[in-house]
Formats: sequence, structure tokens, C-alpha cells
Amino acid sequence: MERTYIALVEKDPDSDYGVWFTDLPGCITAGSTLEEACELAREVLMLHLEGMAADDEEIPTPSCANDVLAHPDAADAIALIVVEALPQRTEAEAQAEYDAFMASEYGQEFMRETAPFHTAEGSYTR
Repeated sequence: MERTYIALVEKDPDSDYGVWFTDLPGCITAGSTLEEACELAREVLMLHLEGMAADDEEIPTPSCANDVLAHPDAADAIALIVVEALPQRTEAEAQAEYDAFMASEYGQEFMRETAPFHTAEGSYTR
């Protein structure tokens, strides 16, 4: 099973980049660089979903970009798409879901809304 979750990333001047998922309370991480935070977001998402699956917990359907960005705690955050798999999903399936999301209405709207955060190198900036 594959899912595309959108994480929120926030950076305070005196701290690391914090990352959390509005759809998955308790699924949080942080990194000293944005790249590290993105990598750790993938790892923590996978571990969180695997733990939920192992505990037979219901895994929530990912929210659309509009709903994630409308979250009350998202005012100072940027969005980060994190495509991750439950254990039975392959990398090719994950890529196919990411491609489908980016081609969808939600993916296109996400790209329009986050365009100011993209640089020529493909990373995010505030």
C-alpha cells in the first residue's frame, strides 16, 4: 500500500528544522539542515506507519495540500511532500504514486502554493 503524506517544516533561528505530519500525531523529527530534515522525515514516516501496521492501528488517509496548509500550526511552516511505503510497497510503486500526485489537481495546486519556496537548486527557502 502506498501513501503520500505532506509534512510541515519549520525553522526557528535558534533551533534545527522541525518536521511533523498533521495526519499522524507524534510522527515528528528534526534535522540540522533542511536536507537532513527531509531525509529523516522519510525515515520517521516509514517507522511510524510500520509501527501502526504492526499494532493493527488504522492508518489515516493522507490529507490534501490545502488541508495540511490550513492547519492552525502551519502559519510559519513550509510543506514537504513525503512519499513513503508500508513494508509491502516497492520503490517503483512509490514513484508512481508521487508522479500521480504531482499530476493531480492537488499536486498542481501544491506546486503553485509552494513555488515561492523553491529555488533553482530544487531546495526550499523562506
